[in-house]
Amino acid sequence: MGTRFELSVIQLARELIKLIKNISTESEMHDWMDFVNDRPYNDLRYPMNSEKLERLGWRPKVSWKEGIRRTIDWYSENLHNWPNCEKALEPFPSPCAENEAL
Repeated sequence: MGTRFELSVIQLARELIKLIKNISTESEMHDWMDFVNDRPYNDLRYPMNSEKLERLGWRPKVSWKEGIRRTIDWYSENLHNWPNCEKALEPFPSPCAENEAL
């Protein structure tokens, strides 16, 4: 739903790599990260505000750390449901680059 803390996209990437690959050193981290040029419309963050839900009485049942761990575990156990899931890591073509080619 949302949270009151915020992570940048790069912070999220680092956290996911640590959790999925059990990496602790910065040099190992860089082995799993590809830095590419930003898209012209690249988002640096994806803030989610849950204040309205909280006013209605909603409260998170688990911490972010526990929730992301559960999400990783669920996808690990259910990866067989997505054939060719490795393609999800391929960058999407930029609409701007496609228009420039025309």
